[in-house]
Amino acid sequence: MTSRLRPRLALAFLTATILISVVATTADAGMPRARHYRVGGPITLDTNLRSVSGVSVWAINEYLAATTPLPALGAAFLAAEKKYRVNARFLLAAALHESAWGTSYISRVKHNLFGFNAYDRDPLRYASAYGTYAANVDATARFIAASYLTPGGRWWGGAPTLRSMQQFWSSSGSWGTGVSRIASSVHLGSIAGRRIRFAAPVVSGTLHGGDRTTVQLAWSGGAIPAGVEFLATWEPTELDSEVVAATVARPAAADAAEEAAAADAVGAVDTGAAAAAAAVSANPDVASASAARLYGAPNAAVTAAAPKPGVPSRVDARRARTGTRSITLAIAAPREPGRYMLAVQALDSGRRALPARDQVDIPSVEVRVWGDVAVRYDLEPGPDGTGAIVRVTNTGRVAIPAVPALAPSVTSDYEAQAVRSTITVTASAADVARPRTVLLVASPLAADLAPGASVTVDVPGIRAATGRATNWLSVNLGVLGDPTWLAAYSSDGAWFSDAGAAVPAATGTPVPGEAVTPAPSHAPVPSATPAPTPGPTTKPTPAPRATPVATPEPTATPAPSVTPAPSVTPKPSATPAPRHVTRIYTEHSGAIVYRGGWGTAPFPGYIGGNVTWARTPGATAAFTFTGTSVRWIGPVGPTRGRALVLIDGRAVATVNLYRSTFVARAVLFRRTFHRSGRHTLTIKVLSSSHPTVAIDGFVVRS
Repeated sequence: MTSRLRPRLALAFLTATILISVVATTADAGMPRARHYRVGGPITLDTNLRSVSGVSVWAINEYLAATTPLPALGAAFLAAEKKYRVNARFLLAAALHESAWGTSYISRVKHNLFGFNAYDRDPLRYASAYGTYAANVDATARFIAASYLTPGGRWWGGAPTLRSMQQFWSSSGSWGTGVSRIASSVHLGSIAGRRIRFAAPVVSGTLHGGDRTTVQLAWSGGAIPAGVEFLATWEPTELDSEVVAATVARPAAADAAEEAAAADAVGAVDTGAAAAAAAVSANPDVASASAARLYGAPNAAVTAAAPKPGVPSRVDARRARTGTRSITLAIAAPREPGRYMLAVQALDSGRRALPARDQVDIPSVEVRVWGDVAVRYDLEPGPDGTGAIVRVTNTGRVAIPAVPALAPSVTSDYEAQAVRSTITVTASAADVARPRTVLLVASPLAADLAPGASVTVDVPGIRAATGRATNWLSVNLGVLGDPTWLAAYSSDGAWFSDAGAAVPAATGTPVPGEAVTPAPSHAPVPSATPAPTPGPTTKPTPAPRATPVATPEPTATPAPSVTPAPSVTPKPSATPAPRHVTRIYTEHSGAIVYRGGWGTAPFPGYIGGNVTWARTPGATAAFTFTGTSVRWIGPVGPTRGRALVLIDGRAVATVNLYRSTFVARAVLFRRTFHRSGRHTLTIKVLSSSHPTVAIDGFVVRS
């Protein structure tokens, strides 16, 4: 090459480079800017293809199964979208366009859905072949992202759009228009579009640790897609091991806040169970060893240190059956007995999270997982309204003995022979400082209580025996004199009210020693035992509920002397006006307004047997009342969080509900005012590692 020719070639190369740069810059400048993609909206020539489609795997699979001979490729399209940031709806439309909905010869023979490298001069010869359709989707998405949708890519046309791509992808100038038309016409299903709403799951039968069980999940709306899967999460709220440890461990010194809460706890204490627990606490090792030697109790060895609360566990919830409006899921129960919140989550095919618009809320439900040795107590009013019916059911796997199976070496021990398993029912006042406990029934077991079997005890004339209209009934099954035999299941209770025929009912739970008048009409307090309904006779029959209706007892008519006369049926004119009125408003009172996802959880230790709870930060409960003081009652424990308390819209306190052991009823917050007035107390859930906040009720004094 001559020296004269060499400069000419260099000049030509430089000129070509400049021209290419100018042309590329001109193309970029003339290309419309990519427009924002909207989930479910049309894909136009100028839609940004570097976007998240918002579609689900099951919806793509459902569409392909209905309109093409292609296999389920939803996972492949969504995986390519996540990996290369190329809209899955666009990829699907391009594949349908190039493969004639999966029917073209190249797509069937070479698994090439996009006509990749199928040049016009000999498409079949040059088209690339792939082992699977999924491999073709992945390779094509990677090539499109790098070459067409990235600035500086070999075929970058100025924007990540169909208009830009169709300049170089196909010899046809209308390729992008065809893909756009298909993408906009393909309507992929969504759960939101079917207006699907789930009810709370229902667990079948009695559940023991480690069991496999079925859960019924009912829904309303359209059909549940076959590709939707489910996942179950068990979140422990109270483990039996925590309750046992708290019962048998030597009491530790509580901090000042816990002492104050314990002193003000609303409700009655089962003195029989407390005495038994105190006896074991004094020397748990000796008591447990003695019980095991004499009676062979299956769980006599109990740890004295309360374990840390368990962490949530996720288990597969496999579809066992799909009905018209109900799905049956097969799941495994947690191994450790206790109380759990069961949450069921709907997932996309392959256990992927559903797109944001398809995520549907399934209410959680509290589930009792029973141990091998366990009982359940049920209380309801008797048929005449003056007594109660107590039912004790063996919910464990082990029979509960009525009498000890003593070894021959100790059969001469008369006291050991005399020990029997006994059901006791006591009644206590609402004042924890003065429970005034009365033993109502002590009924020995007539025979061993087999698993699943029940025994019923009639408790008549409660008001006559206690002299009180409202009582906390506590039921205890003492097995062979050993308080550790049933451990966490030793006792339970509920409120009972006997209003009497001649006494008018009042709303709220009365506090002993103070006069009670009906609550204001704007703040009704629903109770689990409604006011009696007059029948053919003068004696009312209350409905079978658990929380009492507050009923003022007859007030003594004062005599002229200093010492009041004996209590008789008072004359209306002689009833003194009450100076103070105290009421308890339960969690379902109409005076409470909830916002932000509150649920209900049952437990016999709560006032009325239920609490409302929330664990969503920002959820609020606003209670409006009239009075001179207010107290917030609720549970504390190792899974509880923090709450902000506001009075009349002003933040006044942050309450920490965490405690090392569970307490069903404690005073969480109190406030006294200078004079009686109308106020609003608002509880706001705060973010924390265990954000659960619960409301059992409010105590108002006016």
